[in-house]
Amino acid sequence: MAFPFQTSSRQPTSPVQDKETERHTLMMSFRDKVLDGTKVPVMCEKVDLLAQKLVRIEHAYDHGGAAGEFFPMLHVDTKVIDELSVPWKDVLVVKIIGKELTFDIMKNQLENVWNLAGKFDLMDIENGFYMVKFDREEGKTKVINGVPWKLLDHYLTVCRFTSTINTTGTSVTNKTMVWVRISGLHLVYYDENFLLAVASAIGNPVKVDLHALWVEFGRFARVCVEIDLDKPVVKKVGINGELYRIHYEDSHINAICTECGSYYHVRKYCPSLYVEYTIPTIRSRD
Repeated sequence: MAFPFQTSSRQPTSPVQDKETERHTLMMSFRDKVLDGTKVPVMCEKVDLLAQKLVRIEHAYDHGGAAGEFFPMLHVDTKVIDELSVPWKDVLVVKIIGKELTFDIMKNQLENVWNLAGKFDLMDIENGFYMVKFDREEGKTKVINGVPWKLLDHYLTVCRFTSTINTTGTSVTNKTMVWVRISGLHLVYYDENFLLAVASAIGNPVKVDLHALWVEFGRFARVCVEIDLDKPVVKKVGINGELYRIHYEDSHINAICTECGSYYHVRKYCPSLYVEYTIPTIRSRD
C-alpha cells in the first residue's frame, strides 16, 4: 500500500525545474523514504495469489453485536507476509503510553529527547503508534541503546516493526525494548549466538552488548530484548539446571500501566478502569 504522495523522477534542466524537483522531494511519502537506497522494487510482477494458493478466502461468522453476520476471512501464506515485510525491516515503532500528542509535538519531543546527529521521518499510523525511519543507522542504534525513554513523564515504548504488530482492535500491541542483565553467567556462555538464545527465553532478542562479548563486565551479560508489557516479566532463567537472576535496567518495568502510562501500578489496578460510585444517603422517616 502506497502512502499519498509520490516522488518525482524528472531530471532538472532549469532553475524552475530544480525548485519543482525539490518540492517533490520534500513531498516524498514515508514509504518512498523507507525504500530509498534498497533493492526492493516498488512495482513487482503481477501474481495471482489466489491461483497460487498463497492467499485463501473462507467465510467466517462474527458473533459480536446484537446480530451476528458472515464475512470473508483471508488467510495469507507466511511467504507473502515475509516478502511484504522486507521494506519495513529497519523501521521502529514507538508509542507514548497514557498520553496523546499531536504529530508536531510528538516529532519535536522525540527530536529533543533523542538528540540525534542525523534526521528521522515519522508517520502516525493509529492509536498513538508512530513509525520511525532513520536516515542513519547510528540514529537507530542510539535509540535502541538508550531505552527506556520518557516523554513528558510518560513511558515511550520502542519496538521493531513486524508483521504481527497490531495497532487496532482489542489486542493492541504493548511491546517495548528493554536492556537486561543476566547475573553470574559462566564465562563460557559469553557468546553472541548463545546469549541471543538465552534472550529468547526472556522475550524477543534484539542485540547483545558488545562489551558483554568482550567479557569486560565479568559479573553479568547484557542483552536487549522486546517484552510484552501486558505479561509478567521473566525474573530468572535456568541453564542446565543452574538458575541465573534477570535484572531489568529500567527499575519500573515491573509496574508500568499500559492504560495510563503510570510507573506505580499495573493495568489491572489502574484507577481509570474503575468508576467511583456514590452511595446514596437514605433518610429515615420521623
